[in-house]
Amino acid sequence: MEFKQLGHVNSRQFKEAIGIYVESIPRSGRHPVPVIEERVVSGKEKIFVNFSARNHVTFVALIWPLKGTDFVLLDYMATKPVYRNKGIGSEFLRNIFGISMLKNKRVIVEVDDPRYGKRRAIKARRVGFYRRNGAKEMKNVTYLLPPLSGKNPTRMIIMTLSPESLRIDSFSAVLVKQLLAQIYRELYNRKKNDPLLNSFVNDIPSPVELV
Repeated sequence: MEFKQLGHVNSRQFKEAIGIYVESIPRSGRHPVPVIEERVVSGKEKIFVNFSARNHVTFVALIWPLKGTDFVLLDYMATKPVYRNKGIGSEFLRNIFGISMLKNKRVIVEVDDPRYGKRRAIKARRVGFYRRNGAKEMKNVTYLLPPLSGKNPTRMIIMTLSPESLRIDSFSAVLVKQLLAQIYRELYNRKKNDPLLNSFVNDIPSPVELV
């Protein structure tokens, strides 16, 4: 199964990929389409897709490399409904470190915390999906996703996926604080002393166990 990086936002494939993005994420939790387009054009964010036999997009993933680190954020990943339960997402995660730009990188994933809010069973299945594909949770790390519209943040857990050669049992609290602050700043345009970030970032345990 092949995954291809897209670079042209005016292509049919890009429009199909964005259609999956808009369809699968509520407005309150997604970036506006022009923002995604600007990020891809500028090279800040990378978009990968899988194609059907008829060359239509079946799967899309958005990857954000965190500047000056060996981490990338899996900003978004979804499969078109008609192609779900065929193992495409799992195949992408199994082969993610074979992508040239992701070799020797670690992946961070923001995942809805199944202990909070509605649709808890769906959230738990999502966490289970990442676990089955090798991701580990940053234990006892509280993370609040900034609201992209509205006023209420979303309670999340942070998971990480590493190539076998880079797998370890924990990260330092200093590193995790740096990464979360960088995600807030680069992806969500929040200030360095953001009150929402400060409401949880200083409570990160040391070390941060990966479980």
